Amino acid sequence: MRSLITGIPPQFHAFGVLFALVYAGKEEIERHLELGKEFLSKGQFADALTHYHAAIDLDPQNYQTLYRRATVYLAMGKSKAAIPDLDKVVELKGDFIAARIQRGNVLLKQGEVDAAESDFNAVLAVEPRNAEVAAKAELIADLRQYLHQAKSFFEREDYHSAEYYLNKAVEHLVWDPSLYRLRAKCLESRGEVRKAIADMRTLTKLVADSTEDYLRISQLYYGIGDVEESLSQIRECLKLNPDHKECFPFYKKVKKLAKMRESLNKAKTNEDWMACLEKGQQILKAETKVTEIQMDTFRHTCKCNMELGHISEAIQQCTDVLETSDPNDVDVLCNRAEAYLLDERYDEAIEDYQKAQQAQPESRRAQEGLDKAQKLKKQAGKRDYYKILGLK
Repeated sequence: MRSLITGIPPQFHAFGVLFALVYAGKEEIERHLELGKEFLSKGQFADALTHYHAAIDLDPQNYQTLYRRATVYLAMGKSKAAIPDLDKVVELKGDFIAARIQRGNVLLKQGEVDAAESDFNAVLAVEPRNAEVAAKAELIADLRQYLHQAKSFFEREDYHSAEYYLNKAVEHLVWDPSLYRLRAKCLESRGEVRKAIADMRTLTKLVADSTEDYLRISQLYYGIGDVEESLSQIRECLKLNPDHKECFPFYKKVKKLAKMRESLNKAKTNEDWMACLEKGQQILKAETKVTEIQMDTFRHTCKCNMELGHISEAIQQCTDVLETSDPNDVDVLCNRAEAYLLDERYDEAIEDYQKAQQAQPESRRAQEGLDKAQKLKKQAGKRDYYKILGLK
């Protein structure tokens, strides 16, 4: 039976419809590819990615589209998302050299040294004169040595040497989280806590589940007295796992202390000196082990004690901060100098103001305090002179 409309046999009509659909689908794919390329050239990676997704949905076996999407992922810093696409490209077209090189480069940066070497060797088997890939293959031998030395020195607790080799490895294995974790341990052991924190923060961007890392960062910030940043980081842990058995109790502890510090700062700002001392005592009672938190509290209470005329307490607390934490803390030096002035110890006051001025030459408080201390010393000298003469 022939079609009443066209006179064409049904099987040919069906074939025509199928051909039209395939042609339309191909046109749609080309449109997405062209738009993806256009957005990519403008640096609009998210838009480019949308069109490459659409093109791959229509033709999931197109290795060129998969490669382009992998390129966009890499441009967006999403190396983990790029790897499956590159894997598929190599599976579909094993002789696609650019994909092999790209995958090898990504794997190397991720610290997958053996897998990267396999890709580079596959390229060299086809292109033995590829200088760039040959250099990468040679680099891998050096990297293996750096990693071996770093781990060996770390196990022997020679953290300085371990850090040296980790630095050399991290130059190339920039997305390997294990190296940042190990280097952070070296830095922490050497007292370079803020540098250790920087490595740990990099680490959280490289691993999917970073709850333990956020906890450690929070603990490190707490240990150096930065309670507010500690609170911020422990909240990141709870965002990932609200019921984390270690993060939640630590969060409660840090939050409570942060509120106490907020009350202390408020009392000091309002010049409520007695409340300032009371809040300071609450903090010192709540945290008896972390020296930096205690010293930060003394930074405030030495000022409050001085304003209340508690001279010996003010001098002692200021001295504790200067000797234990920061000998060049300008505010503390000036506070102690003011306490010395109240005690008529002019030479000590002058010395503190001079130190403050050296630490911060533009400090108006230090300059005015120094002028005042020198003037008071001169006046005191005159009084002593008149006493010797028996004059009033």
